[in-house]
Amino acid sequence: FRSLVFLGCRVPVAMFGYSDGLSQLVDYEKQTIVELNTSEDYEGALEFLETGLKAADAVPTLQASSRPKMPKGALNAGKLSTAIAALQPENCILVDESLTSGGQYWDLSAGCPPFSHLTLTGGAIGIGPCLSTGAAVACPDRIVINFQADG
Repeated sequence: FRSLVFLGCRVPVAMFGYSDGLSQLVDYEKQTIVELNTSEDYEGALEFLETGLKAADAVPTLQASSRPKMPKGALNAGKLSTAIAALQPENCILVDESLTSGGQYWDLSAGCPPFSHLTLTGGAIGIGPCLSTGAAVACPDRIVINFQADG
């Protein structure tokens, strides 16, 4: 993204702060970063942003709905991501702790019917089963898929 707007939150950082690695997730030299500290007047901040961008009459471009085709052949991480995106039902809750093995899932599921995508929270490795159970208890009318593990 060329521009990022943070409303009522701090600029995110990586979950692990390695001394020789990337800790900042935004590029202050290549991206325009706007932090709006609004004392919790979020509606007013969004109206200010809408006016400044002259976005009141903007018409969003919606992505066409699409699903990948079911994969064939021996199962691997990419084919698992494809199968999940191909079969997940509308309005499901997908708990994604797949990490690197599920990297392709993001693009593959972009055109799927609406669903909730819950991801790893700040390095909380092992959260998938607990988060899935909580989601199933909280939303018993929705299918929950736990996309678990790495490697």
